[in-house]
Amino acid sequence: MRHLYLILVLIILTACASRAPEPAQPAILASPILKPFTKTPTSAQLPAAPDSSQTGLVITGRVTFYGVGIGDVKIHHSFAAYPGELTATTDSEGYYQSDFIFIPGDEMVTIWAEYEGCTFDPANEYWRHYHGFEERELNFAAIAVISTP
Repeated sequence: MRHLYLILVLIILTACASRAPEPAQPAILASPILKPFTKTPTSAQLPAAPDSSQTGLVITGRVTFYGVGIGDVKIHHSFAAYPGELTATTDSEGYYQSDFIFIPGDEMVTIWAEYEGCTFDPANEYWRHYHGFEERELNFAAIAVISTP
């Protein structure tokens, strides 16, 4: 009987030793404000790919209010010496993608979001576009403006 007990213990120890313990997973806290850009547009939603010899820009992104997408937000662009133009409008989930924006050379680019009753973080994105094709993801978080009478 004692031999049977020892054999059983050895079997259990062997089984336990062959399986490494799994490391503890760190807790991942969900943020209601910051969410990654995860929507993948279908091919029907994507604009035609520009010729590689074209110079310019395509922007994509999402506009949210505490992590929830906002539809009908207007996304605008302007260049250093030109007034702003409507570039895209967000869908019902807050996602947008511009058509190809032709830029003939080096240019200072500003992109901003516009929606009645809101300001945005960031207020705008501003950078120097160098000659060539560029894709950028620009996300904006809406901040409600409370007006007092």
